[in-house]
Amino acid sequence: AAEAAQAAARQAEADARAEVEGARRMESVGRLTGGVAQDFNALLAVMTSALDLMLKQADDPSRVRRLGEAALAAGQRGEVLTRRLTAFSQGEDGHPVQVMDVGVLLKSMESRLRALAGPGVDLMIEGPAEAAPARIDPVGFEGAVKALVRNAVEAVEGQGSVAVRLETLMEGGLRLSVRDTGPGLDRELATRALEPFFTTKPEASGLGLSQAHAFARQSGGRLSIDSLPGEGAEVAITLPLAA
Repeated sequence: AAEAAQAAARQAEADARAEVEGARRMESVGRLTGGVAQDFNALLAVMTSALDLMLKQADDPSRVRRLGEAALAAGQRGEVLTRRLTAFSQGEDGHPVQVMDVGVLLKSMESRLRALAGPGVDLMIEGPAEAAPARIDPVGFEGAVKALVRNAVEAVEGQGSVAVRLETLMEGGLRLSVRDTGPGLDRELATRALEPFFTTKPEASGLGLSQAHAFARQSGGRLSIDSLPGEGAEVAITLPLAA
């Protein structure tokens, strides 16, 4: 009887260790899945943004349009899938898009944005005093803001001024803008700036504005570029206010 009890205790201990080890493995898989899902979603966002722009600028050849629409729909389904994977890996139910105070999110990013800007850039960050609720993916929002600030820092070559401003519009909605004191863009460059991999700097990836444009589109908003040669540039994302 004593031997049987000892054997049962050893078996129970082994089972407990196996359960803990299995939980650790699942946690590692979850973290890996989360990282892959976020990276894959970013690539899909760039792809669908490019296809969206292609459809708007096409000369209307029917075959290209049909293929483009099919690819855009497939990419959008992929975005939904990877967002679900991200939510699952983080132990969340449902869709990661949620109503959040964008002003609070922006303020929480301040130290990371200043580190991104570096010591040579005069970075100004302004937000509204009142609540600024919007229905967004917070991971996508942070990625878009970082992409715009990184582009602005590259434009001033690490020496200049960059202003990040979030404001509530009189006509409704939110406007997040990033303005730099760089060389600016002419009309042709401003038109091409949203194209994935397009860049005027050899060391840059050319994905920042595409990523921000994709975030704006996914959030029901829009992205605009205001720039003239020699007068810097301002990129703005307009988002609808959450009800």
